[in-house]
Amino acid sequence: MSLAVEKMRLRGISEEHARDTAMPISMQTRTLFNPAFNANYANFLVLGFIAIAIQLSALLAVSQAGAGSAALQVDAHETRLAAAAHVSVIGGMVWGGAWATVRLSISYFGLPMKGSEGLLALVILWFVANLAALGFGITCLARDAVFASEVCAIITMPNFLVSGFTWPVFAMPGAIQILAYALPMNPFVFALSKISVMGAGFADLRFELGLLAAWSVAAAAVAVFGASRLTGGISSEAAS
Repeated sequence: MSLAVEKMRLRGISEEHARDTAMPISMQTRTLFNPAFNANYANFLVLGFIAIAIQLSALLAVSQAGAGSAALQVDAHETRLAAAAHVSVIGGMVWGGAWATVRLSISYFGLPMKGSEGLLALVILWFVANLAALGFGITCLARDAVFASEVCAIITMPNFLVSGFTWPVFAMPGAIQILAYALPMNPFVFALSKISVMGAGFADLRFELGLLAAWSVAAAAVAVFGASRLTGGISSEAAS
């Protein structure tokens, strides 16, 4: 290469142009697993950390409320009503704080918000409702608020590692990708990023909304089953 550069330089070609001609390979650094090569990871990191905080808040709020020890000292036929009322109250309070946190963070950190504000609020509400129902069921089954909070923390840990906001899911091994999509927080993180960064609408979120719907069914089943087990235990203790 040096000989070719020297020959071109002797013909009056500048050394810089000669080097570019002799070695037409562009040498530059690029971030791995960043298809756009210009994305701002702050757009994803901030939203990911917020999602973790929302998940823990929703789960722990129900656990610490002591649903298993006080709120369900009722007859078995009132179980579903009590469960719905408790989840609605806790979920409503957490949702208000979660929505405010997301909006204030987007404004404070200058993150993009290209999508619908209504869709954003709906996705946050849906996610919080799922977690409130799940946390409620866990508390009823555990019958101990402290133990239930520990279980909720264990649930959150895998989400932190494979949520997709620190590195994309497509860069993970196949088995880990399945785990990532199966965890409760991940469809929320994906939807949140698509709404804010890409301006996604309902049609663009079919997959994420489908996962949220599946978690709604699972969380509701856990909540009703846990409440039924708790009141069944209370009825048995009262009969004995």
